[in-house]
Amino acid sequence: MNINARFALTLVFAGISAINTAFPLRAVEIPKPVDKQADMTKPVQVFILLGQSNMVGLGKIAGGEGSLEHAVKLKKKYSYLVDDTDAWTERKDVRFVRMMQGKGLMNNEWMGIKTGTIGPEFGIGHVVGNAVDAPVMILKSCIGNRALGWHLLPPGSARFEEGEKVYAGYRDAPDSWPKGTEPTPPVVKEGTVTLKGDQLAGWYAGKEYDDDTADAKTVLADLDKHYPGAKSYEIAGFFFWQGEKDAGNAVWAAHYEKNLVQFIKQLRKDFHAPNAKFVLATMGESVKGVGGNGGKVLEAHLAVDGNSGKYPEFKGNVATVYSHPMAQGGSGNGHYGGKAEVYMDVGEAMGQAMAELLKAAQIDTPQIHPVGGYIDTHVHAFDCRKDGLDVVDAWMKRVNVTQCVVHPLDHKGSRPSNDAERQEMLANYRKYKGRIHRFCIIYPDEVETVEEAMRILEREKQDGAIGFGEHYGVGLMFDDPKNLLIYDACSRVGLPVMFHIDQKRNMDEQGLPRLEKVLNAYPKCILIAHSYWWRQLGNGTCERLLQKYPNLYADLSPAAVTALSKQGDQGREFIIRNADKLLFGTDAGWWSFNKTPAPEKEWTYFEDLNLPAEVKNKIYRQNAAKLLKLELQSPR
Repeated sequence: MNINARFALTLVFAGISAINTAFPLRAVEIPKPVDKQADMTKPVQVFILLGQSNMVGLGKIAGGEGSLEHAVKLKKKYSYLVDDTDAWTERKDVRFVRMMQGKGLMNNEWMGIKTGTIGPEFGIGHVVGNAVDAPVMILKSCIGNRALGWHLLPPGSARFEEGEKVYAGYRDAPDSWPKGTEPTPPVVKEGTVTLKGDQLAGWYAGKEYDDDTADAKTVLADLDKHYPGAKSYEIAGFFFWQGEKDAGNAVWAAHYEKNLVQFIKQLRKDFHAPNAKFVLATMGESVKGVGGNGGKVLEAHLAVDGNSGKYPEFKGNVATVYSHPMAQGGSGNGHYGGKAEVYMDVGEAMGQAMAELLKAAQIDTPQIHPVGGYIDTHVHAFDCRKDGLDVVDAWMKRVNVTQCVVHPLDHKGSRPSNDAERQEMLANYRKYKGRIHRFCIIYPDEVETVEEAMRILEREKQDGAIGFGEHYGVGLMFDDPKNLLIYDACSRVGLPVMFHIDQKRNMDEQGLPRLEKVLNAYPKCILIAHSYWWRQLGNGTCERLLQKYPNLYADLSPAAVTALSKQGDQGREFIIRNADKLLFGTDAGWWSFNKTPAPEKEWTYFEDLNLPAEVKNKIYRQNAAKLLKLELQSPR
């Protein structure tokens, strides 16, 4: 995600940050939105708004003093909301989508003032829309009168005891019960109701969390409906404005900080967005230094700010906006008297805090994707369809893959079934020559002799194939004669083979004796191991074979990451010892290019290991370039 170069000139803020050292905020007028369409070649940057009535918003649009109309047209505030004729503006690069439990889809439109009431979304949307150089979706999913300690309790929250009671953990019901007893387990029916004994309760701990996140995911699952023309999205950030309900309960208030920390972490996990930023606002009535339940909630809000120092993992990615100076004497429980200015000012402040986090991350935080980029040796695509590699190219640019290798599968569009599809495929690869490469496949039942296989492979090689795979060998032992024919032909033609191995394909026993037989029989056939091969890591087979056979390599796609992760520090040492034989790969495909939960573990695992630079250089690109005879390139 790129932050707009105009960023420093577009932000307004009416209050102060929660922590004095957090973000220096400037009072600069937000310009009127320019009449431009969103750049739909980029993933939509999604910002999810959660909370209770503060986030729902009851700021009046129409009317006299306190309304948005009065603030804009008489007090001349928020001039970016109207055009030169005083009509409400609408921006075509920021989409506003709103869901509410029990009511469903309430808004699905370009951002602009309509009728009814407002929350902080308009201040947020205009600030973030100016700061982010990509399509933006403001996705609000919330309802009023909800507590973090019960309704919004996130997954992973455990039961706890206090006094003579046990208080509910996630998906427990009721909210508490006498110590020494055990309630009837609730029956959760698709996150909609619970049964407590024979009584229909209708609630369990975390039901609103389940409902609100499910509503947001429903929107994202049908992206084009909610952002016309969108092909992919990234969860860029979360906004949260909540706390009044918890401040009314001493136990919930006492545990608010613990629950808030879990809430932040769980949202990132549930939306596959570990780097998504998180901005929250305090309750407007809460003043620093004041005690009571409200003071405990405020202290929790301030504690999670990344600059407080209490949670080092939140530094640079969580920010708290202290909203009291903007509350105009109102409170969340009183909905700030319906004063639209409160919602606008807090929204602008939250938007600026988010924009600052995004900007700081882009400038100061080392990129997950390494300088020099990756060569991804294992992806799948619909390369036989018209412009079928365009989505691969777009994905590569997003994740800093400078070159990749596409492996055909037995799926329509992935492997040509006639000459017309073959010509389409070859045209696609010519378009991305030197950037997107291809392997080829023959299924063992398709040929009867080595010579027949060689003729096919020679043609494939002349047409640009640089390897063979992903070889499945469905229903065959690894050293079945039909498989041996393929290995022999590839050895003679000079095409390395990436093989898949599991309980149904290219099967082998513990210790992989059949694979070892092939390695010995065809020393000139380069084999690249994938999938269940990595399940032999713990017993030493993987390392023994890599060290013994110069014609064996292995890819580092998700199965490898899973196996290596289980080895702890030994996984890191394995990589270092075998650095010359390992090839980066993601096993990404048409099912994942337009979904962007990245960075998944295959992206972050190797960076988190703090491997020597020369090791990373080998596994990310040098080994692949050498083995597949590719020219190293700079990232685009």
